Amino acid sequence: MGEGQISCSLLIRETQKDGVKSQRTMSQKTEGFLAFAPVFKNGSYNATAMRSTVNFIDSTLTDETRRSHVISKNILLELKESETEVTTISEMFQKENQTSTVFLHEEASENQIKQSIINPYKYLHIATHGIFNPTNPELSGLIFAQNRSEKEDGILYQSESYFLKTKCDLLTLSACETGLGEYIKGEGI
Repeated sequence: MGEGQISCSLLIRETQKDGVKSQRTMSQKTEGFLAFAPVFKNGSYNATAMRSTVNFIDSTLTDETRRSHVISKNILLELKESETEVTTISEMFQKENQTSTVFLHEEASENQIKQSIINPYKYLHIATHGIFNPTNPELSGLIFAQNRSEKEDGILYQSESYFLKTKCDLLTLSACETGLGEYIKGEGI
């Protein structure tokens, strides 16, 4: 591990000294489930990639690694089952009388996730396109709704994610290329 890095096992040990759990307890959670699925439905405004997204994908991926399942002729390919995925999970939480908030299509924007995750949701689920850049990992990212009325570019870059203050206990990324990277013993990917 490089200087300034901390292992997960050390972090757990530090937050649970002498068998006492960290100060962030389950009772502090006021919300249950939060999910985002832009879906990119064929023919929708949301599916037409903004120029910044096209530039990002073009600069990130070489011809040999270009992922045709992400974009074709400036159209983000539809993730047909992502809406079913998040609504099914949401219904499970609702059956248990737990709070559930789902943002779909145009509502599943980069701006919306940045605003929503500051709330204390226990579970966060993101179902979208993911891009991995092995040469410049900071250019890896998740693609959200292509909403031209917002100041954001529709891509949550890895480098931006470091500044997000989420309080969730579990974050699930249901996207292509989110499990790529270097395996580090004791840390994972």
